Amino acid sequence: MALFYQTLSGKKLYVDQLNGKQRQFLKEVYDLYSQKSYLNFFNAVYSPEFLKKMNAELSDIGYIVDDSLMKTTLYQIVHDLELRLGLKQGFYAEEINTTIGFSNNKKTLKQM
Repeated sequence: MALFYQTLSGKKLYVDQLNGKQRQFLKEVYDLYSQKSYLNFFNAVYSPEFLKKMNAELSDIGYIVDDSLMKTTLYQIVHDLELRLGLKQGFYAEEINTTIGFSNNKKTLKQM
């Protein structure tokens, strides 16, 4: 059975396509998420170190989140985790769909 992560928008992201380095990075991101500090999580995942690990493009001003990065499975999972944590802690309005549960995602991320 294929492992997938389901975003708040309902999109299924299949983690089978991630390579070993990406899976290890996702474990690191999930560990940060599990610490339940939105600001620490946000600052870490958008740091140059983490953006480089997500293969963000390097420009004159640093690593940037562009359309090609936003389309990757890895970035979409990281961004969804950021949204979920931000919602829980009041950084985002409840207008974002919150009916998609996290239990399957938790199992998937722990299996990485």
